Amino acid sequence: MINWGNGIRVTNDGPAAFMCSGGVVYTSGGETIDPPLAVGATIAEAGFTCTSAENGISCVDDATGHGFRIAPDSNEVY
Repeated sequence: MINWGNGIRVTNDGPAAFMCSGGVVYTSGGETIDPPLAVGATIAEAGFTCTSAENGISCVDDATGHGFRIAPDSNEVY
């Protein structure tokens, strides 16, 4: 069964959007499970920057400025 809204993706084609999910979970593709991004940390890879803060995590496409923020009390796509 596929569920909608359990994930958010951002591409070079426009604003971030909620997506269908089911099956394989997206990761960096390595052999081991990716560690959580520590509060206060930033990671920048492949043209995307993600930052973890006390109030949530935000990820943005560096070229377009489109991205998303997830938090315990709300989610935002832009």
